[in-house]
Amino acid sequence: MPDLMVDIEALAKHNDAIILTIGAQMFDPSVKGWETKPQRMRHSEDTYTPYMNIRVDVDEQETLGRRTDEETLAWWCKQTAEAQADAFSTEDRVSLSDALLALKLLAEPCKRVWSKGPLYDFAILEHAFEQSKITVPWKFWNVRDARTVYSLTPTLKARTNGHLALEDCRNQILMLQDAFEMLGVEQLK
Repeated sequence: MPDLMVDIEALAKHNDAIILTIGAQMFDPSVKGWETKPQRMRHSEDTYTPYMNIRVDVDEQETLGRRTDEETLAWWCKQTAEAQADAFSTEDRVSLSDALLALKLLAEPCKRVWSKGPLYDFAILEHAFEQSKITVPWKFWNVRDARTVYSLTPTLKARTNGHLALEDCRNQILMLQDAFEMLGVEQLK
């Protein structure tokens, strides 16, 4: 059963923040890298891609009462042109519920879900799931914090966080796998 790394980019730090992008990538904690080949769905002949990178409709979220904050907007102004273009492009945006349903499909077969700071990513996502009346696809006891694992290995080489959701997921996976290797962790419970 795979694990899932999740990263979001948003317009505030509050749990009702407007979500700009959601990135997620399935991976095996004990095997370097991640899977990109289509995977077969459980109980079906259908397949799915084991990752996602979705831009979410900002206007719709404003009508739902999700919010921005000035500090986060100022922070976005200091990010790279590539990160800004990815986060603020109006192309290929989907409704919040469609984005959450895509994440739910990806998360359901996963044993654990990870992020680099679950009090941010998962707090915002869980609020969005509840607001959209979609069942959160993970149990609280399966949520993991990659940042805590990183801190256990002070010599761990940091990887760039470019604020591109899927790319950040993949960098966080590689750091997590490096940390496990340094700690001698071969398998998780």
